[in-house]
Amino acid sequence: MFGNEWDITKEVPEYFLDYREKSDNAAEVRWEDRVTSQDGTWSGNIFDFYFKVINKLTSDINIPFKLKGIVREDDTSVHKALREALANALIHAMKRSSY
Repeated sequence: MFGNEWDITKEVPEYFLDYREKSDNAAEVRWEDRVTSQDGTWSGNIFDFYFKVINKLTSDINIPFKLKGIVREDDTSVHKALREALANALIHAMKRSSY
C-alpha cells in the first residue's frame, strides 16, 4: 500500500481511499471537502493518505498552552484519539479487503 496509486491498483484493483467532509446541508451539498487516492495530485498511497487526512481532522482543534518542564506540550487527548481512530479505520478497512 506504499508507492503510487497506479502501481498499487495494478496489484490490488479494488484499492480506493476516500475521505469526505460532509455538509450539514446534505440535501444541497454532497460533501464540502474530499481526498481520494485516485485524484492524481498526490501519490495515493495509504501512508500519504493518513497524513493528508489527519491534518484536515486536527487543523481546527484548539491547542491550549501547556508546559511540560520547559517544553510546550501541544499534543492533546483529542489529537491522540483522532490519530488512533484514523489508524484503526485504515487497518480494519485493509483487513476487510479481499487482497
